[in-house]
Amino acid sequence: MPTGKILFLDGKWIIHNRGLRRVFHKAGKHPGNPLITPTELWEERRVYAFGSLIPTDEGYRLYYQTCSNNLSGADTALVCVAESDDLVQWHKPSLGILPFRERKDTNIVLKCNGPKPLYTPSIILDEGDPDPNRRWKMLFWDAAVPGGPRGGCAAFSHDGLRWRRHGNRPLFTEPNDVLIAAKDPAGGYVCFQTLLLTDPSQDYPRDNLRGWRRVIGRRTSADFLNWSKPEVILRPDSGDPPDTQFYGMAAWPDGGTWLGLLWTYHAESQTSDVQLTWSHDGREWHRPDKREPLIGLGAPGEFDSHMIFTASAPVMFEGELCILYGGFDGPHDSQARAAAIGLATMRAEKEILAKDAN
Repeated sequence: MPTGKILFLDGKWIIHNRGLRRVFHKAGKHPGNPLITPTELWEERRVYAFGSLIPTDEGYRLYYQTCSNNLSGADTALVCVAESDDLVQWHKPSLGILPFRERKDTNIVLKCNGPKPLYTPSIILDEGDPDPNRRWKMLFWDAAVPGGPRGGCAAFSHDGLRWRRHGNRPLFTEPNDVLIAAKDPAGGYVCFQTLLLTDPSQDYPRDNLRGWRRVIGRRTSADFLNWSKPEVILRPDSGDPPDTQFYGMAAWPDGGTWLGLLWTYHAESQTSDVQLTWSHDGREWHRPDKREPLIGLGAPGEFDSHMIFTASAPVMFEGELCILYGGFDGPHDSQARAAAIGLATMRAEKEILAKDAN
């Protein structure tokens, strides 16, 4: 039996459960959503929640990315920051670190190496690293040098704002381009990466990876630079609709358990929502019997009506679990879709609740 906090997500730590049933609560969306919208020239119509939410001494810092259909080269995809005291009111600081064309007062902290976009920047504040220049770590999918092969790349920073890329080759190149890093309480680092498995049943004409199924893989590293080969840890099963795929997973340790926000993709409709998953060891993952969204799609016409993805991990704020998520108003195969960022919350004591059946 572990000491400290225990999450009763399943029956692992329960001896008797007579008269109880397990209820999984959905997250509530903030009434002011979306809270972060495209306002700058370099953002065009899309700000993605692909990124990380990090508590700082001054409040909270969100790393998010842009992804443009019209800009080219290093401006095709950018890593930017926004800051907040309360996770509701956000501002985009004028950092003066990286310019956009003639503009020097931007909130850009990293540019892609083009011509294809950078994806899923995942940031860790590792205060235990003895090297102050490596305490901020970023793992992302890009070319290590302009025009080079794409794969998992690393960057390091002393302040989380001024970044230097590592090396001239990717750390690994096995696809796909969605990856999220986390610090492992047992030591080292974990990367949850979307992998592609050949699957003739996934013959959906609208999907850009027709004939493939997206699943979740896991890599480990002792130093953030040398990563293990990926192992498949989570794939759709008989409880899912036939077109279910897993676009990505944000995961973090909590009370001796790993919790995950599973980006559940529906290939036929080209939509995605977020479902709950958990693991006691980081390798074997579990899901509720009812495959219902933890964060569901918005109504037609709303900013999150077609797709939802999340930042790498939520934070606790005033007794609530706060999840920043990206919403899209069009399907995956739409080039015209816009993207913005909203907030979903849950009372911490109501994440999972076992109730008397009577």
